[in-house]
Amino acid sequence: MEDLSINRDKDFIIQRVLSRHMNKIENLENLENLEKLYSKNSIKLYAKNSSEIFGNENIEFVASRYGLNPRGFKKYLPNIKHA
Repeated sequence: MEDLSINRDKDFIIQRVLSRHMNKIENLENLENLEKLYSKNSIKLYAKNSSEIFGNENIEFVASRYGLNPRGFKKYLPNIKHA
């Protein structure tokens, strides 16, 4: 952790946080902290280009929060319905 740089490693940090199922209530604090560190535009850029964010339910949550189309995410599976 001490080797991470908020600026140099923002791609890694943003993708890692968003891949942790932010739609779960216990993870919302992590998402709010991420939004304090980085602009929403930076978060959107890395979210759309990430191959780390998967699971339609998680992708749909992230897409909704940032006004993105879930179909623009690399790991979104449009024909899969979640329970």
